[in-house]
Amino acid sequence: MNASKVAVCGVRYSPNLGDGVISDCLGWMIEHCVPNAEVCNLDLAGRTEFGEETISQRRLKLRLLLALPRMLQDIVVRQILGRKLQRDLKPHWRETLAGCSAALIGGGQLLSDSDLNFPLKIEGLVDVLQANNIPAVVYACGVTQSGGAGTKIFAESLASSTIRSVYVRDEKSLAAAGEFGIGSAQLAFDPALHVAEAYARDLPAEADFDVGVSFTDPVNMKYSSGRDLPFAENLDAIMNDVVQSLSKEGQRIALLTNGATEDEQFLDHCIHRFQLTGLPGVERLDRPILPSQLVHSIGRCRKVVAHRLHTNIIAFGLRIPSVGLEWSQKVPHFFELAGRTAFLVAKDELTAARVLDQVAALTDDSARADRLAEMKQSSLQTLREAIETMGIATRGS
Repeated sequence: MNASKVAVCGVRYSPNLGDGVISDCLGWMIEHCVPNAEVCNLDLAGRTEFGEETISQRRLKLRLLLALPRMLQDIVVRQILGRKLQRDLKPHWRETLAGCSAALIGGGQLLSDSDLNFPLKIEGLVDVLQANNIPAVVYACGVTQSGGAGTKIFAESLASSTIRSVYVRDEKSLAAAGEFGIGSAQLAFDPALHVAEAYARDLPAEADFDVGVSFTDPVNMKYSSGRDLPFAENLDAIMNDVVQSLSKEGQRIALLTNGATEDEQFLDHCIHRFQLTGLPGVERLDRPILPSQLVHSIGRCRKVVAHRLHTNIIAFGLRIPSVGLEWSQKVPHFFELAGRTAFLVAKDELTAARVLDQVAALTDDSARADRLAEMKQSSLQTLREAIETMGIATRGS
């Protein structure tokens, strides 16, 4: 039987390694479901390896963009990204896609029009796919529809005959997809649910920390979500109180991030301001550069506290109970799907006391192993259906 070469198109090499985990897990799913599959990866930012930064001084630039009116933000992004698409990205994508039978545009909050970054990149990618007669499926994406200029771009791109079907990762994204003119979108759970299988050789033998506390930069959260975040100005103090209290209880605590530069800078700030690593039982983990390192770090923890969606999804996939901290709607959407809303802290209720109460309430059972098994089974079946719409045969369960 001839091999089917399938491209996974997303943001695989993002410094936020949750995206790399999605890519690895989707690759594992394809190889599990498609006989003789060959998987290649296309990064929408043109990156080719982990640890590669495409935007210098990202945190400062996000602050500057946040200060601009939306119309001016769009003009800046369109001018800068438009040149990059024609000069660098499209030629790179054409080369990467050579010989591919199909493409999955998958994972993450790719269908987001909070700025023009993803609308313009998806538009450019669909153009390349169409020119090369490569069928594609949008798979397990989150959707953010804000009514900006990107809405029209998405609507036109996703109406292309190249796009055979669209799958989104939660119920709220299904509703938002309708605003892009996608009346037939279907549900596909996040590929990172399969983290235990995809990284079976990278998991620690046992957990050696009681709680992993993940740090996320509030500036990035505010820009990426387009939301008012009441905790943004004092998040460092809140995280300090959480860590201080857990240390006083005698807990062993890991301080970690998903690898993004701005998150590491925020963690550095908190450590230096509050002398966190001088506390009993507190250890800062090395910055992860590879997705496997992020998975390994999370696997070292018996419980997890995190804003980042994929820190929570990875923990869930490893059957580690987590407390999710809302900043974007995608976090509560996932907790609803997983049947774990009792362990979500709303953005308007984020205090150290609230987080500590939730950590104390976590038990092994609260990781919902029953729901995880159900979601993983559904996930594999959905992927088979998506692959078959592009004319590729799949194997059974």
